Amino acid sequence: MSAIPESLPPPPTTPNNSHHHPLIGVQKTLGPKLFHKISTSKILLVGSGGIGCELLKNLALSGFRNVEVIDLDTIDVSNLNRQFLFRRKHVGMPKCEVACAAALAMIPMTPSSSSDKEIAKPTTTTTNGATAKYQPHHGNVCDNTRFNVQYISTFDLVLNALDNVPARRRVNRLCLAASVPLVEAGTTGYLGQITVIDKPSNVECYECQTKPTQKVYPICTIRSTPSMPVHTIVWAKELYKLCFGRTVGDSMLFEDQTQEGSEPSTYMDLVMEFRSNLSANNNDDDDDLGNLRTLTGKLFIALYNTEIQKQLAMDRFKTAQKIPTSVPVDMIQTVVSRMEKATPPPSQRDGYKSTDIFSMEMCVEELIACFMEGAAAVRRLAAASSSSSGGNDDDDDDSSTPCLPDFDKDDSLAMRIVTYSSNLRSYVFSIDPIQSYYSAKGIAGNIIPAIATTNAIVAGLQVLQAFHIL
Repeated sequence: MSAIPESLPPPPTTPNNSHHHPLIGVQKTLGPKLFHKISTSKILLVGSGGIGCELLKNLALSGFRNVEVIDLDTIDVSNLNRQFLFRRKHVGMPKCEVACAAALAMIPMTPSSSSDKEIAKPTTTTTNGATAKYQPHHGNVCDNTRFNVQYISTFDLVLNALDNVPARRRVNRLCLAASVPLVEAGTTGYLGQITVIDKPSNVECYECQTKPTQKVYPICTIRSTPSMPVHTIVWAKELYKLCFGRTVGDSMLFEDQTQEGSEPSTYMDLVMEFRSNLSANNNDDDDDLGNLRTLTGKLFIALYNTEIQKQLAMDRFKTAQKIPTSVPVDMIQTVVSRMEKATPPPSQRDGYKSTDIFSMEMCVEELIACFMEGAAAVRRLAAASSSSSGGNDDDDDDSSTPCLPDFDKDDSLAMRIVTYSSNLRSYVFSIDPIQSYYSAKGIAGNIIPAIATTNAIVAGLQVLQAFHIL
């Protein structure tokens, strides 16, 4: 701050009605020359997810008027809790297109004339005599036919808001080849970092040091475009929370059906019916267990067949590396019928080892057995809770809701549920290798959740570095 002059001459580009214009504070703080460079520089932002939404907001409110955004993802309902530029009506739309329109509307004095119909077009507006342009590009930054060195060389600065190593390496190499400064950023839980990569300054680049294994994964990748075993394992942990956790809202697979205009869910009604059957009031007789087993089979059909078919029909998987293939309905129904004859699941058969790889059908068998075992455990907990309270439980008290313990990789039941629900997801998306119980355990215990506030802090630091570079 000591470098800021005490008095500033009024620049020729002072916004109209400057005494009331929201950007006059930015202009006075940074100085007229830097503010002019901010308003005239051409910026490329790669990624419009967690960090990208925060960055676009910061860029719009700092006076940047010429920004292009590259992102290949579409908006999922699970993004709405922290990627604040998106609303429920935007689910299924390209992130970059919605984010550009939302950021443009934030620019001070910008007329709020953009609508969903305009989102797919180049997003521009005129504010106080100057044109602001936020241009989306729905595509993969690794596509060399569209995003190459010649394209990158047209920008003054590149900001990275990516969530995977291959794309970061690609942008790093493009910026080095084009001699364009890059501000790289990333977050891991409560930790975050930014790095300025600039070839003329002779500083180290993104690939100068070996990168640790990724431990945080974006929700949209987990739900829509999984490509690695760890993606399906994260999804499976969320399924465990959805079916056996204290509240369904704790899971990123939860789909709220109470909000007006919400998209019908293929599986939430079955999830709620399954959870309602976990009370102590149900009898553990053959008929009741048979009904619960049938209900579990219906839930698996919804998760691994109906939901996949729905997403395929909506073209949600167009950015997936391979087109998913749903688990056959007749396979699940056959397994349910067979298990009514007390057929032991694969993990209880002679010769089983924790390093065994199960087929798709064996995964269905094991998972149904795990859900039945989990239901029995929750019912015992519910009965014990009811007995200790004298039957006077307050139904509205979340603390009295029966559930399994939070996921622990050393909990055999929880780990079996995660392993084999993950493997079914891997079979659907043709993800190799299929995991054994032993190998899945090593992956599941090494995942860190994403933190929205860390993204916001890192995005703010990126913009500060952009000021320094310009």
